[in-house]
This record gives sequence, C-alpha cells and structure tokens, in this order.
Amino acid sequence: MTGASRRTGKREAVAELARVLGVEPPASPGGTVPKSWLRRVFELRFGAEELPDNANKADVLRRFIALAGGRWDPAFAASSGGTITGHALNALTSLLSATNDGEPSVGEATTPSSILASAPNGADHMAETSDGQDPQGQAEVTDPRIHVMLSILQHLGQPIDPLPTHKALLTRLYEDDRFVGAPAPEAMGGLVLGLVQACEDVSEDDLEIFLEDDEPTLFCYELIQSCIEAFEPRPSENRMAGDADGEQGDDGEEDDSDDVDSADTIEASVTTIAVNYLFSLVETGRLDLQPPWQRKDVWSLKKKRELIKSLLHGIPLPSIILHQKGSNRSIIDGKQRLSSIMGFMQNDWKLPNFDVPAGSPLFECRGAWYRREGKKSLPEGIRTDFEMRLIPALIFVDVPEGRLRKIFHLYNVSGTQLNAAEINNAVFQANEIHRATYILAGEATTSPPNLGTGNYEEQLAFTQRFHAVLPGWHRRYAGVYFLCRYLAYSRAAQKDPTQHFTLPTTRAAINRYFDFASESERPGEVARDIIHAFSGAERFFDIDDQRMPFHNLDANGKTKFSGLLATTHMIAARFLLDAISSGVTDEASASEAARALDVALPEGQQTATIWDYQARVLTSLRESLEVDPGDLSWEGWGAFFTKMSHALLPPGEN
Repeated sequence: MTGASRRTGKREAVAELARVLGVEPPASPGGTVPKSWLRRVFELRFGAEELPDNANKADVLRRFIALAGGRWDPAFAASSGGTITGHALNALTSLLSATNDGEPSVGEATTPSSILASAPNGADHMAETSDGQDPQGQAEVTDPRIHVMLSILQHLGQPIDPLPTHKALLTRLYEDDRFVGAPAPEAMGGLVLGLVQACEDVSEDDLEIFLEDDEPTLFCYELIQSCIEAFEPRPSENRMAGDADGEQGDDGEEDDSDDVDSADTIEASVTTIAVNYLFSLVETGRLDLQPPWQRKDVWSLKKKRELIKSLLHGIPLPSIILHQKGSNRSIIDGKQRLSSIMGFMQNDWKLPNFDVPAGSPLFECRGAWYRREGKKSLPEGIRTDFEMRLIPALIFVDVPEGRLRKIFHLYNVSGTQLNAAEINNAVFQANEIHRATYILAGEATTSPPNLGTGNYEEQLAFTQRFHAVLPGWHRRYAGVYFLCRYLAYSRAAQKDPTQHFTLPTTRAAINRYFDFASESERPGEVARDIIHAFSGAERFFDIDDQRMPFHNLDANGKTKFSGLLATTHMIAARFLLDAISSGVTDEASASEAARALDVALPEGQQTATIWDYQARVLTSLRESLEVDPGDLSWEGWGAFFTKMSHALLPPGEN
C-alpha cells in the first residue's frame, strides 16, 4: 500500500491528495476543494494548455485522472455542476501515488522508466476504505493505449511528462517528416487516417478500425508503433552492435560439439486443429501467443487480411509447429498466422471491401467484422465454416532447449526470418536469466518486474540509460541480444570445463551460457552484475573524445556503437570493480590502469580476433594491477583467465 491508504472522509482525502502532490492543502472548510486549487495543481503537473478556460471541477478532475492513466467513473461527480466526491479524490491520489512512488512530486520531471513502471499498475495502489474494502468508483489504470503511447514517445526521444493528449501526440507524429510531414488537420478522423495511411495502405472505409468514439484505438497506436520500430536510424544516430561491427549478424557455423546430447529421439505428432479450438486454447491461456519474451507481431494489416480471405475461400494453410511441455504450448513456426486469426476473431480489425462477384457467398463478408454488435459481421453460416476450418499442426513434445534450437533453425527458412536474438527469445523463454535480460533491455510490454537486485530504482534507471546509449535497442531484440552477449563473453561457458577451451562464435557462446552456465546463477544477481558492469564501463572507460566506453570513431570520424568494445569494457569493469571491492586495488589505481590501456580494436572482426581482443584487454589490466585471480570474490576468475590465455593469438596474427 502506498500513499493513498485508509481514508475515512473527504477532508482526509483532500489532505492525502495534497501530500502526494507535494503542495499545501486548500484553506477551505471541511473537504471542499476549490476549483482554483485543483486547477493550480493540475497546471503544475500537466500545463495550462491542457485545460479549457471554462472547465468546472469535474472537468479538471476528469482530465487529471485521464492523464494520470485512469478511467473516469460518472460516480466521481456528485452533480452536473461539477461537485466531486471523496471517491474521486481517493482514486486520483492512488493513481498519483503509483506514479510518484519514489519519484518526483508535482512540477518535477518523471523518468520514462518510472512512468512505464508505475502507470499500468495503478490498480495495485488503489485505496482501501476503513473496513478494508475497495471504495466504489475507483479509477483503474486499465487503458492499454497508455503503454503504447509511452513507448512511442520513448522511441522518438520526445518528452513524456506531461503525457500528451491523444490529439497532441497524434499531431506531433503527423507533422513529423517520417510520417506525413505537413500541418495536421483539426478533425481527429483526418489526423488518424493520415497517420495510418502513412504507415500502411488502408482506405477511408477502414477508419473505424483506428478511431472509436473520436479517439484512436489500441490497434491504431500499435500500427504506429510498429511503423516507428521499422524506421531506419537517421545518419546522426548511433548504430547498434550488429550494425556497427557485424556481431548481431554473426551467425556463422555453430559449435555443435557443445550442444546437448542429440541421440535422444524426438516425440512428435502430426494432426489438424480446428480454428475455434485454437481460439479457445489462446483464450484460456493454454496456448500463449504473446509471452513478453517472444517475438512481436510483424505482419502488416494487409497480410493479415489476405490470410483471413484465404481461410474464407477454403485455401489450406501451411502447417503450424508447436512445442508442448506439460500442459503448456508454445509456437515454433506459425505465430504470425495464428496471431492474425486471433486478432480477427477478437475484432481488432475488419475485412476490406475486397473484390468478389455479387453472387459469391463471400460478397456479404466485404467490410465485415468477425462478430461485433451493431456492426456488419460475418454471416452466421460463413462464420461457423470459418471456425471449423482445420489447420495442420506438427507438435513436438518435451524437446530439450538445445534440440529445440535446432528445430527453429531448420524451419527458419521462409517468410520473415528470425534472427539469432529472436530464436533465443523463443527457445529460452522459460529461462529466468533470459527473462531478466529481456526486462532489463526494456522489452517488457507491462510494468518491469522487480528483478531483486536490491535497488529497483537503479534497475529502472539502468534501462533508461541503456536506451540512451543504444538507440536501436528495440529493433528485433537487439538490446536483449547485446546483454546476452555480455553474459556469454564474461562467463565463457563450456560443456566440459576440464577440456581445452575452444573459441565459439557469438551465437554459440550465448547458447553455451544458457545451456551450461545460466542454471547456476540467480536472476537478481545477474541483473545487478549487468547494471554495475554497464555503469562501471562508463566510470572507467569514458576517458576522452577518442576513448569511449561503448563507442568508437569510424573512418569519417563519426561516433558509432561497437558491440565488441562495449562488451569488453563491461567485462573489464566487472574485473576492476571486483578487484576494488576485494581490497586488492583501489579506485585510483583501477582508473589509471584503464587509462593506460593501449589495445586497438581489430580491423577484421572474426571469432578469433574478437576473443583475442577481449583476452588482451583483460590480461593487460590484470598484469598492470598485479592481481591474483584467487584473491577476487568471483571464484570463476581463475578459470576465466586460463581461457583468455588460450584465446590470445600469436603476435602478428591479431
């Protein structure tokens, strides 16, 4: 329970609201809330331009609750004249408590991470009445559009406090050169239509998919978000690890000798599953199409509609491939197809006015929703036939992660192919360490869970800083991939530690870590290690304009992100921080050793030169500080430096 707890009357509700806002309560009798006071605190938080001059108290409170992430309940206003209730004040206080928990008060900036973390969970902070029951008419933060709005603002690097109105946000987007790049129309319909048409080929007849009650729908914001995520970075932006030095795309031959045993037989079955049964599996949670660590939807609306048209015409679909573990099922291949079917059946969008002869049974399906009250929907007979369509399915049962990864590679041959990070997200979705990297990278679609690092605010601040350093973090899980890369190279895991260390590719090193090392670590400890290694890299290696912790200069003198440099500096920082905390060196000596480093990045980055560069940096630091790995707190340093000695190339080969 946060600030809004156990209120008994309107006077107490006003006092608690003032406390949460960080202002003096109104000097008025009883629980009266003067409009002037309410308006003043609103303007402190959201700005005067958000309110019309003739707004009454209920108008102000309605806008306040909406911008705080809640829903208005008519019971909040006791009269048409604008008198507001104690329940309304309690609800607003709860929402603001959620947003302000550990954050600045009225008039101060709120971080993107804190808003993303707190706004969706406002219901968790709702007030209790004196008898412990939830008061009636509370504002719940249940509008999923808020998550997407915040994500859009964050991706574009635009301010999120105050959270803009729908019209204000859409106007910004409309006038952005990457969308329409022209003055925005006044009418919401024209605004929405222009934006979605800049993203995809849709007609004016489709407007009701994107606009409802003169407000943009969730589907509208999701389309805009997917459009933004597809933007190529501008020339001035720093590139991601893979774009800069090839590491994201390093999918060379994988070291299969380290894979889990492949002699076991695979249990699989071939069957057909009716569309309505698949729908029931998704609706009841037995088939999860949207786990937070799984690949996002990438199909366009046009492609989704073409799939539904194919089903309506009776055209067979390719097989889907599922993995079943216990009672849970996950998608190996076919997620985009199933997501499209589910989206149509959940009335996310309607069919277009496609061309069919007037006498065709499908003529009545033109412009139809699946089944939506008050709207043109599929005729009952056609809808029943659609639900009974059979989709071929191949089901693998209880396949180990290493074998499952091979299956992904085997079937990843057509359509929109998965990259190494997306395959890892699917294969390691049950791995707690991988989930932690997903959350730290900011990919969580809801409030980021507390990973147990001991400092939740530090966790949220890391994600915000991580996004600033890696502007392309959201593109196809590039941020997650980088954090997994750090874990892979910092642990240098192998199947049999007694054997000679063979140098794996980046992809193989990541697989080795999750196959053979991740189970011995705890998510909270790993998350804390990532956070401290990242900040440590900035602390020790932000030296001058030429020597930076995560970036180097290209041939034209432009700054670009380097995955190799960033990974190595984080591992080096991990080593230096351990040396300092273990008492074998001090801050000044560690900083001096970092400044004295003279190891050039390899011009050609291949597996051998990548490991050699890391080995030379770490070995140089250890020798400079005369550190015995046995004196450090992490027991793995001895084995790690032995592996680094194996990674060093002979002089002249690096």
